[in-house]
Amino acid sequence: MKTTNLRRKLYVSRAIQGRLLWRMVGHWLFYNLLVWHALLVVDFHRYAVTGLFDGGPRMSLLEFYADFASRNVVLLVMALVVAPITLWDMLKLTHQIAGPLVRFQNTLRKMTAGKPVTKVALREGDLLLEFEEVFNAFLASDRLIVGERTGAHDTSAIAAKEAAVLAAVAELQKELRATGSDQTPAAKATATVR
Repeated sequence: MKTTNLRRKLYVSRAIQGRLLWRMVGHWLFYNLLVWHALLVVDFHRYAVTGLFDGGPRMSLLEFYADFASRNVVLLVMALVVAPITLWDMLKLTHQIAGPLVRFQNTLRKMTAGKPVTKVALREGDLLLEFEEVFNAFLASDRLIVGERTGAHDTSAIAAKEAAVLAAVAELQKELRATGSDQTPAAKATATVR
């Protein structure tokens, strides 16, 4: 069941949302510069190149660019007006992805720390609903499968086992010295039974 809690923060993950929003800004700039200069080339061909053959007035490239900008300033204004609307919508969309990922991340951190966790409940409108179902099914299964691990925890466990084995060997050696023979009491008992 989806919760209907209102979002208090729209920007929850710099790693996810920041990268997506910067990429969106880059695409917006690239698109608008491309359209602007494509229209400039079309205008240049229409007026400057055909003006050369008709004997029309000649303008320098800078004058032509200024004239083009003054005639098409509406395009620039519209691009600037649409930019914040697009970025706001992208911020909301990225939150629908980053919000659930942050919830899953926090739950995994609690599990790692050995704290009890509850089912993850996403908000209405959040994406990753299929992942929510699978993740909650995993939590309900109470199974945690861990493969071979290497790290600080394993080295301390290996050291503890090694210390236990060395202590057992030292105990056996002490027992051998105490009896004064090369055989342990258990070995003597098995030898007499035969």
